[in-house]
Amino acid sequence: MAVLLADIGGTHARFRWLKNGKIGSLFNYICDDFNTPYALIDQLMKDHSEEITGIILAGAGPVKNDSLRWTNRQDWLVSKKNLQKKYRIRNVLIINDVQAQGEGLTTLYKSGKTALLTAGTGLGGCFIINNRVIPIEIGQVKTEHGKIEDLISGSGIVRLYHLFGGNKKIKSATLIDVLRLQKDKAAQKAYHTFYQKWGEICGRLTTMLYAEKGICLWGNLIPKDEKDRKVLMMAYRKFLHKNLQKTPLHLVKDNTLAFKGLALLSVREFDQS
Repeated sequence: MAVLLADIGGTHARFRWLKNGKIGSLFNYICDDFNTPYALIDQLMKDHSEEITGIILAGAGPVKNDSLRWTNRQDWLVSKKNLQKKYRIRNVLIINDVQAQGEGLTTLYKSGKTALLTAGTGLGGCFIINNRVIPIEIGQVKTEHGKIEDLISGSGIVRLYHLFGGNKKIKSATLIDVLRLQKDKAAQKAYHTFYQKWGEICGRLTTMLYAEKGICLWGNLIPKDEKDRKVLMMAYRKFLHKNLQKTPLHLVKDNTLAFKGLALLSVREFDQS
C-alpha cells in the first residue's frame, strides 16, 4: 500500500511512490506524449503498479476549488473529485508545484521569511513565512514589457534569443545554451539578459518581503558556472535595499525538493507515509 507522489510540470512529469515512510524510485514521463493528466497517471499505474491509498499531485498552475489547470497547458485540468472517483480513494490533495518545492525547502532552511523562485518551462514562486508556504503566481505578473515569465523562463530565453537576431526555427533553451558555448552572439546575449533580469526580480522581491535570510532559486536554469552566477548576483545586489546588501541568494540544487515536500504533506494531511 502506497501514496502516489506526482510532480507534473509543463514539460516533464515525475512520479515516486511513498511506502513505509520511504520515497521510492523516480519515474519520468514527457507531458507531450499524453492528451490529459489522467492518461499520464494511468500510464504510470500500468507501468509501475502499487496498491494505492492516496495521491498528492503537484501541478504547474494555480489551484481553485480543489482543481488545477496547467498554466502552459490550458487544456489540462485535474480535480480532486475526479481523482477520488477514478482511483476509488479518499485521500487526494492537489497543490501548485512550487508549493511542493516550498514545503520541501522547509526541511532544508528554517527561516522566518524567505521566497522560492523556480525557473523552468515557466516561472513559479512562493513565500515561506514561519515555515508556512504561500504560493504566488509571480510569472503571470504583468509589466510594461509583458508577463515576467516572458523573460524569466525557458521560453523567455527563446524569446530573448529571437529578439537578439537568433534563428527563429530554434525554440529550445537547451539548444540555445549549446549555441552560446559555441560563441553564438545572440545566444550569449539571451542568457546574459536572462540572468540579469532574474537577478533584478530577486533583488526587488527580497526588498519587498524584507527577507533577511535571502531568496532561494531552484530549477534547471539556475546558473551552473561562475560567470553566470556573477551576472545574476550583480543584478541582485543592484536592486536590494541598502540594509539588505549582505542578504544571500541561495542556489538550491536538491533535485528531490518537490518530493520531500509531497511526502511531508502526506504525513501532515493524511497521516500516511
